[in-house]
Amino acid sequence: MHNTSEQANACPRRAVNQAVGRVIRHQHDYGAIILCDDRFLGDGVRNHISLWLRDRVELYPNFGAATGSLTTFFKARSICGLLTAAS
Repeated sequence: MHNTSEQANACPRRAVNQAVGRVIRHQHDYGAIILCDDRFLGDGVRNHISLWLRDRVELYPNFGAATGSLTTFFKARSICGLLTAAS
């Protein structure tokens, strides 16, 4: 039987893995999922996220830092997509 803490964390883990599967469907897709919940700070929860995703999880001290990183991430992919389409 699972303890209460494990049960409380099972639902968000499952939800994150399902969300990632909806955002990133094949190897050339890219996207972002923002997790604003203290439960994702600990390694215990992150260790249950899909293996291929774990090393891509980034933590930020505040929302502003996260949005700055997201802006850079998507701008870089937009430029790459434009260059590929123009070639």
